[in-house]
Amino acid sequence: MNEQTRLMFTRPLSYAIGMAVALELINFILFAWLPGTNEQLLAQFIWMVGIGGIGMGAVLGVLLDVIVVGRLSSREATLSTVMLSFITLGLVAKLVTLNMAPVATSFTMTQWPVTYFLTGAVLSCLGGYGLGRLLFETKNDAQAR
Repeated sequence: MNEQTRLMFTRPLSYAIGMAVALELINFILFAWLPGTNEQLLAQFIWMVGIGGIGMGAVLGVLLDVIVVGRLSSREATLSTVMLSFITLGLVAKLVTLNMAPVATSFTMTQWPVTYFLTGAVLSCLGGYGLGRLLFETKNDAQAR
């Protein structure tokens, strides 16, 4: 396997993990640190950033490798990245967290479940768009618009 082929598959994985960690850090600040739930801050950080960010980012990266890389290009790849990001980070991750009673209760998410879900959905779509543009659109695509 040459270097170009290796990068074609490792870039989506590493960038997806980085994007997911960044989004989960925002969620951690909004739903754990700012509300002042200091008694379980480390557990919340591990759950949100460790499991949510690294774990779901890796899932997103693998899905991008399997579904998008080498099959779609440009705008279609970006829209697919937005959709996959919404499904993994916005839908699955947030619903799992909300449906795990001990986790949701300790993170004060039971007080604002709709806000938590909508924040995750919007951030995952915005992050997926940025990730898709970064990974799959070239300078020529941007100049053509």
